[in-house]
Amino acid sequence: MRPHNNKGKGPEDLRYKEQMLSHMHSFEDNWDDIAGALTPDNLPIARPIIATLSQFIDFRDYVGLKFGIMNIDLVKTPEWEYVLDLGSE
Repeated sequence: MRPHNNKGKGPEDLRYKEQMLSHMHSFEDNWDDIAGALTPDNLPIARPIIATLSQFIDFRDYVGLKFGIMNIDLVKTPEWEYVLDLGSE
């Protein structure tokens, strides 16, 4: 992950905000109503992830919530252990 900003696009509070830590590029923020599609600029608008995602299950549940995956708990924690350092605030 490399830091970047929204280059003046998106909601006013996010324009030019440097995204240094974990962030997401939501469909809602990057949807172009006129074109009826996602923006052609590689999803330029990002917003910080405020949640603390220090374990696999935290990340899994966050993804389930954001994507509306009701049965995300079917995704089991892997047998291997890995420390997720996503740089959350």
